[in-house]
Amino acid sequence: MTTVTVIMAVVIAVLILFVVWLLVLLGKESRAKKDALKELDEARKAREKAIRIAEETIGNHAKIDTGRPSADARAGLDMLHKLSEQSKS
Repeated sequence: MTTVTVIMAVVIAVLILFVVWLLVLLGKESRAKKDALKELDEARKAREKAIRIAEETIGNHAKIDTGRPSADARAGLDMLHKLSEQSKS
């Protein structure tokens, strides 16, 4: 084997290793992106559940005395709906 052949073989091997390294790196980024999207979805579900519980709690406490929601309770519910809409956009 000549020196040129050995150098070419080494260059090709390095290029192959570089391509494999890039593919592995891209695979890790893809997995990280999927995990991040999953966490965002879980956070969205938790936020919606918290809003639903708060709405029920405010509604139940406001109806104890009068049987219908008070002005404060309606204002609180309106604020929750506005915050919910803002967080969705």
